[in-house]
Amino acid sequence: MTTDILQKLSKEDQTKIVRTNEPDWTEPMLAYLEHNLFFDKNWFYERKFDGERCLAFIKGNEVRLRSRNNKPLNASYPEIQQALGSSINTSCILDGEVVAFKGNNTSFEKLQQRMQLRDKQEAMHTGIAVYYYIFDILYLDHYDITRLPLKTRKKYSKQLFLSKAIFVIRLIVSITVSSIINMHMIMAGKASCARIRRARTSMFAR
Repeated sequence: MTTDILQKLSKEDQTKIVRTNEPDWTEPMLAYLEHNLFFDKNWFYERKFDGERCLAFIKGNEVRLRSRNNKPLNASYPEIQQALGSSINTSCILDGEVVAFKGNNTSFEKLQQRMQLRDKQEAMHTGIAVYYYIFDILYLDHYDITRLPLKTRKKYSKQLFLSKAIFVIRLIVSITVSSIINMHMIMAGKASCARIRRARTSMFAR
């Protein structure tokens, strides 16, 4: 995996990755509320989920799920821990959101019935299915890649799961403004259009 990264990156991007030990913790980049609606070709647009932020620290078969406040989440979402541990054979740090659905919409109220549980068996027997939506990768195979552009990091997160069908692990779909226009998704002022915007060339900011 490391060889692939170095071979495919431009010379400029190769200077942005740093070989280092995988950290035990890294502060997640947080969203902020923007009141001015804008559409820009240099930005990604993503669906906003009502769930719990979750960073996955993976090293070999060891998987540690942590909340945005560095609280352990393994006991709350054991199926996600198991799925990541059995499907990824390299060290990495993933950033994403754990969600539960009510119909076609994410339901924070439903997820709360899993969030506070600290017993794996109890969590698995609630009957509430949860999913891990990945929107970023911060560390990969001994390299800190947070200084790479977001569009490049997303490419590597896709490669991790390219040939794997894992029911509880999903990648967040990022679309550009041209896709929004083509899909007739501009619905200014409607709550159903709430989206997270991320600059396509942005680096990860702590």
